[in-house]
Amino acid sequence: MEDPYKTLNIPRTASQSEIKKAYQQHVLRYHPDRVKGGPEAKKKAEEQFKKVQSAYEILGDEQKRKEYDTFGRVGAQGAHNVHDFSQFFTDGQFGNIFDFGNFKGSSFRTNDFQGAFGDVFGDALGRKRKITQEVKLKLSLDELYNGVTKRVCVTVRRECARVAEFNVDVKPWYKSGTKFTYEGAGDATRSGYKDVVITIEEESNPFFKRNGDDLEYVFRTGLKDLVTLNKTVYLPGGRAYNLRWADVKAIGDFFAVRGMGMRKKKGGNGDLKVKVIVDVDIDRESMNRISHAVR
Repeated sequence: MEDPYKTLNIPRTASQSEIKKAYQQHVLRYHPDRVKGGPEAKKKAEEQFKKVQSAYEILGDEQKRKEYDTFGRVGAQGAHNVHDFSQFFTDGQFGNIFDFGNFKGSSFRTNDFQGAFGDVFGDALGRKRKITQEVKLKLSLDELYNGVTKRVCVTVRRECARVAEFNVDVKPWYKSGTKFTYEGAGDATRSGYKDVVITIEEESNPFFKRNGDDLEYVFRTGLKDLVTLNKTVYLPGGRAYNLRWADVKAIGDFFAVRGMGMRKKKGGNGDLKVKVIVDVDIDRESMNRISHAVR
């Protein structure tokens, strides 16, 4: 086998950070998609690229490196074509140089990928489970209210690392936790390809908290401004609600404004639940007596 230190052009005393840096440089240098020239040049680059992967598979692993330094070989080599590039491509700096294709739809099923089964292992009870490639898609309340189509880029590791693009069609009633499964579209494994699973994650909102199809809104005000309360509350989806003193049923408790929440799958909207808090040093019972007295 070729000396991995020679392949990466580093000394045997190189640290892990130096090994990683050399690997990144060689990946960019020999990646077939970046090499200019004809088929022969690309073929040579691909061969060198595989050697670089094999070298890093050994030197990037402390145990394998120790075994190589001791015996001049590694007993369990192989699978260099499915090496994990994730630590180098998660920050997006290389994302634009690869192109894996454009997958559409909320469930990608295809026969174009041979062996689209993913790795199947058994757990402690003997049950089978499928290995998936998990991706989070963060969306705002506005996007979840209106619905949106998002292009999600995922680094896929096969013969080499590439970026796959998935068009995710988010319906207005989807919630945090909704999953989109693209079968056989992910990383290569020893038995096929992983499924890519994209999961919606709702972004934190400074004004509203979602609870199912309802929205919760808390408004703080001073005692002197309470009886003249007239505030426009801007809701997700470009809507607005005019919060007035006459609408406040009780201080410190939620009251419902029907149909002003998030959209429902079967039509209609949930509720907007509003709580008004008065910033004064007084107990709730006394505040409620005051609020009823001034109506």
